[in-house]
Amino acid sequence: MTRGQRLRVGHGILGSMLAVLLASGTGRAADRLSVMLDWLPNPDEAPLFVARHEGFFARHGLHVDLIAPSDAGTPPMMAATGHVDVAVSYQPQLYLLVDRGVPLVRFATLVDTPLDSIIALKPGPVHGLSDLKGRTLGYSVAGVEEALARTMLASSGLASSDTRLMNVNFQITAAVLARRVDATISAYRNKEILEVREHGADAVSFFPEEHGVPSYDELIYVTRRDHARDPRFSRFVAALRESTAWLLDHPEQGWVDFAADYPAQSSDLVHKEWTATLCRFAKSPGLLDRARYARFGTFLKGRGLIAHAPAVDDIAVQTDEPL
Repeated sequence: MTRGQRLRVGHGILGSMLAVLLASGTGRAADRLSVMLDWLPNPDEAPLFVARHEGFFARHGLHVDLIAPSDAGTPPMMAATGHVDVAVSYQPQLYLLVDRGVPLVRFATLVDTPLDSIIALKPGPVHGLSDLKGRTLGYSVAGVEEALARTMLASSGLASSDTRLMNVNFQITAAVLARRVDATISAYRNKEILEVREHGADAVSFFPEEHGVPSYDELIYVTRRDHARDPRFSRFVAALRESTAWLLDHPEQGWVDFAADYPAQSSDLVHKEWTATLCRFAKSPGLLDRARYARFGTFLKGRGLIAHAPAVDDIAVQTDEPL
């Protein structure tokens, strides 16, 4: 499921989530942390599952509750209101929420590269982005995805009017395979292209960071701004650093553990997604590239998505290792 699908899956019922949180005992002990996933358990969050299964959280004195939301749009708001300690979110989403006055801050990174890409079937008429002139490009969510698409097309000399954007209502793979669109921006490079291949086809990919878009972190950990210096977070980040290193050394054992914990996700396709995602994880999750964050804020402001590019200190902190 793409970022757009996760953010727009529906409003859901917060009451059921609150019941889960209360039942989990959040806040009973200083070393307990509640972490809300961005959606259902999936390979994008592998370091979290490994850290729990292999005992890295426990070694750092933490009991971490991993909670799947009933509504994919709510995790950052649950963190902002203090109903969970941490939420998995997206760097682009963070800027939009902070611009609206939501008191959130990033304190660590999960996936430190973009996952979005433009894909088109091959063989086909689209060999480069300039081939999209006069053609149709699908997308799922207005706003950031449109800005990414327009910027990427402009890098190949196309004006906004040269390509028609069409909302494919999250039917990304189906829309491409059925040739209802010539390409789509909403494709994750570790998911949709694999789905296309599962159907016996293949696709060509174009990546935002190679076509005029400043690079950004796809998945990040956010918390309420006044909780940013919670002393538990340095231990949380240290455990994630160790679990990520272990995962890269033992990718298949990590997969076996994940599939055992979440048998509904143990398909061959999800295994391929697991393998394709390994290179995307932040090896030093607590580090902060301040210049990179500043560039992306300026990009979003320049595209009219936020009113002001925030100071980096207002949107992100660096989490130090414990002494």
